Amino acid sequence: MPRSNTSLEAWHKSFSQDIASHPCVNELIKNFIIEQHAVECRLEEIKSGVIFQKDKRKIDSDD
Repeated sequence: MPRSNTSLEAWHKSFSQDIASHPCVNELIKNFIIEQHAVECRLEEIKSGVIFQKDKRKIDSDD
């Protein structure tokens, strides 16, 4: 479980670093399509049983 509800903020920061400051509509849609594909790939990995290791610093702070 996440320690806070800032998952959306983390996604937004990551997404905004990948695109220009004020992209045109077509560029923004293109980036949303790329992001959707990445999410679908990650979901397939999770469904297939891939286990993602948690960062040691996160484990320590959870404890």
